[in-house]
Amino acid sequence: MKLDDLSSKEQVFYDFFVWLFDDKRITDKNIDLEKEIDITLAPFYNDPNIYFPKQIEKFFETSAMQRLGRISQLDLSIDLYFNLYHNRLEHSKGVYYRKLEEMVYNFQNPNWKDKVEKENLKLYLIAELIKMAGHDIGHFPLSHAMEEQVYLVMVHMKLLEKELC
Repeated sequence: MKLDDLSSKEQVFYDFFVWLFDDKRITDKNIDLEKEIDITLAPFYNDPNIYFPKQIEKFFETSAMQRLGRISQLDLSIDLYFNLYHNRLEHSKGVYYRKLEEMVYNFQNPNWKDKVEKENLKLYLIAELIKMAGHDIGHFPLSHAMEEQVYLVMVHMKLLEKELC
């Protein structure tokens, strides 16, 4: 099972999700593997697809995630690098996929699989994938740059509050 082998890659992802969703606490164990082309992966990967089961596809289709599709990920950088434009939804799918790739590589290690099964961590792994996918929900309009500025203002206000007390 090698992810570099395009003929078996999709099967590896399918097998991973079948294993991951094989938990008595999960009611919908049926895996319909979807894939979506991510053109930002094309220059670097033989396979520029992002794979996800329908259960996670439903998360990407929520209104909160769909709103991310209207927000630029690169803020003002697109003025310098106009050919790099992508939105936060695309970014979120990419972050999800990086975590998925890490898990699938680990999945090929029997010791990792045994540990996950013995410690009953499958739901935790699913939650981790969803957390990675939704990590941008709730960001300020100008992303991390704005968050840092708001944080600095809050710190200064706290310091001023302490001085006044």
